[in-house]
Amino acid sequence: MEGNKLFIKTPLLHSKILSDIAESPVYLKLENVQLSNSFKIRGFSRACIERLEKGGCEGFVTFSAGNGGLALAYTCHLLEKPSQIFVPSFASPRMLDKIRSYGAIVHMTSSGHECYTKAVSMTKENPQWALIHPHEDPAVWEGHSEMISEIKADLPEGSVPSCIVASVGGGGLLMGILKGIDANGWQDVPVVAMETIGADNFSKSLAAGKQVLNDPMTSVAKTLGAPYITSHLMDTVKHFNVISSTLPDERAVDACLKFSDDHIFLVEPAAGVSLATVYSKVLSDILENRGFSMKAGPVVIIVCGGNDINAEILLKLAKDFDLTT
Repeated sequence: MEGNKLFIKTPLLHSKILSDIAESPVYLKLENVQLSNSFKIRGFSRACIERLEKGGCEGFVTFSAGNGGLALAYTCHLLEKPSQIFVPSFASPRMLDKIRSYGAIVHMTSSGHECYTKAVSMTKENPQWALIHPHEDPAVWEGHSEMISEIKADLPEGSVPSCIVASVGGGGLLMGILKGIDANGWQDVPVVAMETIGADNFSKSLAAGKQVLNDPMTSVAKTLGAPYITSHLMDTVKHFNVISSTLPDERAVDACLKFSDDHIFLVEPAAGVSLATVYSKVLSDILENRGFSMKAGPVVIIVCGGNDINAEILLKLAKDFDLTT
């Protein structure tokens, strides 16, 4: 950590294994080793610090299926401020225990949409509590955007990615990536926005030309289960080369298994769906269908991380999908 930042600069790892599969250089931005084990703390911590600097804030509130809630709880633990997290019914007991371990109060709700509406209502009735919106808060986007500057600094000198691959839940990470590539002169770099089928409200929203409510969320990638995509993203993507694509849960889980063997990291299916673009050998077609080439430069995959995974969970998912471990 540096200065008043509550997150670290994460490694950018060249993966020979994935490069061999892709037949092109592949780099992994390892947000899975970030504090709180996901990229989320970048944006949440920045937003909290900004609110505290403005004054009048006693504590923080958010809504989350897991990693965002944990990032806020972790941040508030470091800042010695109270936190309250509204979570949907599909959030795992494992994640709830982790969130509570940092002193946060957890409020269970029936769905992703209800946890959002209750968090908003609570902060309107109690203005001394600040709502940190995972997807709509510009300070959150700014915090996430710094990973692009880190990537640019760590790639071989003069390298420009052929693409950046990242998973999409509610759109906060993607907004940060787009702000980052704009700030670093990479506006022409395509961003492949990956979702699992069943947590694909970005893809559905693009097709509909408006926000689509993703309720119920049916994917095993629970932490992609935001109730909706930020409206800001729907406007912003028009100015960038954003390619939306989806893969089934099975491909995401298979990528998690292979990644654990190849790089000795356990990540959630929410991260696995981005890795699956290379493991399932679909990235080249995704790019070429939009007039881009993987040969134009190195591929950068954001390994967004996640906490809702361990060996037992991954083995059960493998069994559920009849995958070889």
